[in-house]
Amino acid sequence: MKTITPDQLTQKLKNIKKETPSELVKSMEKAILIGEGAAKAECPVRTGHLRRNTTAKGVQKKGNSVIGTIGSDVEYAEAVHEGTSKRSANPYILRGLKASEKDIEECLKQGVTFVLRKG
Repeated sequence: MKTITPDQLTQKLKNIKKETPSELVKSMEKAILIGEGAAKAECPVRTGHLRRNTTAKGVQKKGNSVIGTIGSDVEYAEAVHEGTSKRSANPYILRGLKASEKDIEECLKQGVTFVLRKG
């Protein structure tokens, strides 16, 4: 692996277009699919409705940021995940993300590495 100095890295980052490179978006799309699978594996199941409807919601570019979202539109999803005054929290999405953290990190790292090599 080639080693670069901090100054070289700074120059490479300056050379990258201000527009978020599509490779970073693709990497985030892959990463949230990994997170979705892990969140589903952690999801509590009574009928399977919440698990089936916990999904990768998509990727957005905001300025220099790429944001991936995983969640559920099921009416009671927030109550399960965050808890209520009558029910303790069961943060299955966070547990799933934590369990798949290394795989997600590697996926994102590949995208950044590709962009840096290209830039």
